[in-house]
Amino acid sequence: SGLVWDSFVCRRWPAMVVEECLEQVVKRVPGLRAVLVSDRDGITILRYPSEESGAVTSSGMEAAFSIAADQASKTYMGKCQAITAIYESHVLVQVNDAPLVISLVADVDANVGSLIALTPKLRDALAPLRAAVAKVN
Repeated sequence: SGLVWDSFVCRRWPAMVVEECLEQVVKRVPGLRAVLVSDRDGITILRYPSEESGAVTSSGMEAAFSIAADQASKTYMGKCQAITAIYESHVLVQVNDAPLVISLVADVDANVGSLIALTPKLRDALAPLRAAVAKVN
């Protein structure tokens, strides 16, 4: 949502380190516990909070997401943009940003629509990283 997003310090991303932006997003979005950026094989490239924090993470679901998104795209409904999974204790929103996967881990009562609304800005901020990973792959 633009109103919420505009209040973030992250609107000045060119001057900020991407990790700091992830931190700002997690701290300011109600119920959001972690943001992970990985490649399609599930290798984590960026994350906030750090692994040492003990925060719930997506537990390697990124590689499975890539396969599921590819299969879902074959249903003639268009390219799969995101998949949301609701568990007992949290919600996992995974966004296809090939060759990256953006994972948002939130409390089960978090506003999923708000999480999904953040993804265009996250994609924009991750554009340089996406380009670098695409060159390597």
